[in-house]
Amino acid sequence: MHWTRPVVTIVALLCVVAGLTACGAGAGSPDTDTLRLGAIATGSAPEEKERYEAIADQLSESLDMEIELITSTEYFAIAEGLRGGKVDVAFLNSLGYVLTDTKVDLKPLAVGVDEADEPGYFSYLITSKPDEIRGPADVKGHSLAMASRLSTSGYLYPTKALENAGIDPEEDATLSSGGNHAANILAVGSGQVDAAFVDSVEYESAVKNGKVDPEKVVKVWESDRITGSPVVARSELDAELLDRVRKALLDLKGTEDVPLGVEKTLKMGPVKPEDFDPIRKLATEIGLSVEDMKE
Repeated sequence: MHWTRPVVTIVALLCVVAGLTACGAGAGSPDTDTLRLGAIATGSAPEEKERYEAIADQLSESLDMEIELITSTEYFAIAEGLRGGKVDVAFLNSLGYVLTDTKVDLKPLAVGVDEADEPGYFSYLITSKPDEIRGPADVKGHSLAMASRLSTSGYLYPTKALENAGIDPEEDATLSSGGNHAANILAVGSGQVDAAFVDSVEYESAVKNGKVDPEKVVKVWESDRITGSPVVARSELDAELLDRVRKALLDLKGTEDVPLGVEKTLKMGPVKPEDFDPIRKLATEIGLSVEDMKE
């Protein structure tokens, strides 16, 4: 019989990472029969929780192991879990992997791929004022939402695009930062902000689910393709276990109701560390480091 432990909240995760005894006895003791799986929730937290529970159930069945699932909307929480040895395997965003890998040796195991077996996604600039805002240069004088500094599509690529356009978002726009993609999409739709840089997957999902009207919340710019968000593992894990987890990930079957990973794909494909070199280069140019994980 296979089962998944209840999802750990961000507060509980931080207690585990800090190793605080007040959070419960044995919180930091690894169980060789249990795989501790972390996941970044980029959309609505309750919906993401249910989705990753279903994915964890598939992995539990395939691996014949209990899965302890840990989800968070905060990028740094999952990264800190990996760094502290309290998370074994994690669905990370691309930038989170690149930065965390500078402090703890991580091995990318798989990445979501589309129907053509292409990994990756895009950063979109969306707006409710397409007549005034047609690209990054036009956000000057407008209100703008960007995601956490650990977001590849909501911060890293937009920051470079704004820099190339000669725009300082803190000086040239009314900047709202730190919200997740789902919240920023809705903020544009409700008129709270004029524009936002968001993950293409979350925008297309919001359109598909009727949360925003694409004729009112319009995509006016997209980045180059971004290397997909990987599933990573701490390299110190047993080599045989890593191979089993990799195979189980590649065998995952997504559905329209339960898509896989950060990119919400129907299947996963192989990935190599060097696939993320463009993101490493851009993070260096922007000046991001692992210290930015605690904002």
